[in-house]
Amino acid sequence: MLAHPVFKASRRCQILLQYLVEYALRGEKFHPKERTLGQEVFGRAPDYDTNDDPVVRTTASDIRKRIAQYYHELQHGTELRIDLPQGSYLPKFHLSNSQLMETPAEEKVAQAPFVSSAPLARKTISRTHVGTAAMAILALSVLAFFWLRTPSPLERFWSPILGQSQSLSVCLPVSSSKNIPNSRPAALETLGMPSVGLTDQMALLQITHFLDSRKARFNVKLLSFAFPVASTPSEAPLVPSLAELRTGPVIFIGNSDWSMRLATPLRFHAHEDDASDLFWIEDKQNPSLKAWSGKIDQTYDGYTNDYAVISRVFDSTTGQTIVVVSGLGLHGTAAAAELITDPNSMSQVAAGFSPEWQKKNLQIVISTKIAGNSWGPPQILAKYFW
Repeated sequence: MLAHPVFKASRRCQILLQYLVEYALRGEKFHPKERTLGQEVFGRAPDYDTNDDPVVRTTASDIRKRIAQYYHELQHGTELRIDLPQGSYLPKFHLSNSQLMETPAEEKVAQAPFVSSAPLARKTISRTHVGTAAMAILALSVLAFFWLRTPSPLERFWSPILGQSQSLSVCLPVSSSKNIPNSRPAALETLGMPSVGLTDQMALLQITHFLDSRKARFNVKLLSFAFPVASTPSEAPLVPSLAELRTGPVIFIGNSDWSMRLATPLRFHAHEDDASDLFWIEDKQNPSLKAWSGKIDQTYDGYTNDYAVISRVFDSTTGQTIVVVSGLGLHGTAAAAELITDPNSMSQVAAGFSPEWQKKNLQIVISTKIAGNSWGPPQILAKYFW
């Protein structure tokens, strides 16, 4: 049913219907609540206003219309029917009339190629038993179908972002030579004109290509980029505004004023110290660790490793789920973008964790080898869920 064009046209309808059917097949006793569905299926905040954001009600109404369209086609008339009753989020399952029909025992004997003329003791199977057996077989078939369609780790990572009805914002830092020390250069144009680093552009291409493949609606915004990280917050030119970033989920690529401000309170974040001439990824639970580091005054052609932090959190500042893909240096950002768009890499992230991590905040620390202007595959160094 989900693969049929009538449902493929709506990702929201697909994920909500799949969730509700799986919920019903688990034998849950209580009807799912609208707020719970908004939180678990569409990534809304626990206290979101269901009147201002009726995403669950509107999607359920849309599902009912699509179910009617699906079963209106004659070839689906003999299938197990799934209904979503008005005023309820608990699906009902019904056998079609053809599935309830049985062949009479007398007809089965008449069709047999060899029949003795002696009287036969015929046992009639009751309609109830046939129906029960058919229901059990069909229920197992439905369970098997949804088990095979269990979301992949890659889909689980992106579901809080792609499950939203609003358009996504993909934010990219621009930089200029007047606010970046010569020791940490970006790909700049002449005359100090703002420009976008080449590796940030590569990360943007990887992420937007993935979003396109999922039919996601998004727009790209340019963000200011100012060093040092320790700049006074009031001096940092935060563009776009907070109001703009509250309109939907946001993906931050690279180091910008916004991405650094949002990532600093988290467990893993970029930190630098002029006194020690180091910049590193700090672990708040182990602040003495400086293994994931680089030298501030070292040119990029001298690096053989780079590091990055990927964060996916519900942010109270914007009221939205955000993803921050930020390298310690230039190549780390591109390697991090590769990880969150690659199914095999995300399977490594999910290894050893319950599927419930889909609903949690998370951070991933990676490293990548550098050779010239190229970077190697991302290597997972740490992962943290809360």
